[in-house]
Amino acid sequence: MELDLLFLKKTPPHSIEAEKTVLGGVLVNNKNLNVVLSIISLEDFYKEANRKILEKITLLVDKGVPVDLLSLSEELQKAGYLEEVGGASYLSSLMDGVPKSLNIEYHTQIIK
Repeated sequence: MELDLLFLKKTPPHSIEAEKTVLGGVLVNNKNLNVVLSIISLEDFYKEANRKILEKITLLVDKGVPVDLLSLSEELQKAGYLEEVGGASYLSSLMDGVPKSLNIEYHTQIIK
């Protein structure tokens, strides 16, 4: 029984950097969202903040709203999540270091 509890406490494999790169890639080009969602779902994200960000990005795209830092910040603020996810500075950091020729499929597979 004790071994079962230890197993449950293990951290699942994850890559926060891959999550950030994928979110940044979607912010840079909203069309990348279709590729991302064809491979993973919200539940595949390890970091709760990143899940909430992807959820709001998806909501905005579904509404036909172009997603950028401003529209995403406003949507997260309305939901009361902006500070919880790390604020505008965290959102801005998602776009830092996004490769110019982003291979969104590769980075998304890392999350899966």
